Amino acid sequence: MATTNVFAGTIAVNVGTSNVTTLAGGTFMVAPVVPYGGTVTNGSLVTGAGGPNLWSPDGVQGLPDFSSLLVWQGTKYVTYVSDSGSPTYWDMADQATPTNAPTINVGQAFFLIPSATFNWKVGL
Repeated sequence: MATTNVFAGTIAVNVGTSNVTTLAGGTFMVAPVVPYGGTVTNGSLVTGAGGPNLWSPDGVQGLPDFSSLLVWQGTKYVTYVSDSGSPTYWDMADQATPTNAPTINVGQAFFLIPSATFNWKVGL
């Protein structure tokens, strides 16, 4: 017997607040709680507003050094590694080749493997 679920109602986003998720030990499939797209460095590490906030474009560290971020790109996952010693703050999986900050699309999830406990703050 086929069934259909219909959800009705509204969602009230408390603009100006933020959501903090603690990621400790392991591999996580994650996505921002709001539909952000663009580089994962967009946003403010202080308020959590404006983007995924995994690293600040001015080099203020968010994601712990040598954490991995795997992003699906067409036919495969590409691994990026956070590195405060890199000129771009990001390396490829070899941890030696600098690369630009990874980008995500609106609604795109990705795998995150923090090298230490990480409190991920995303503004609403």
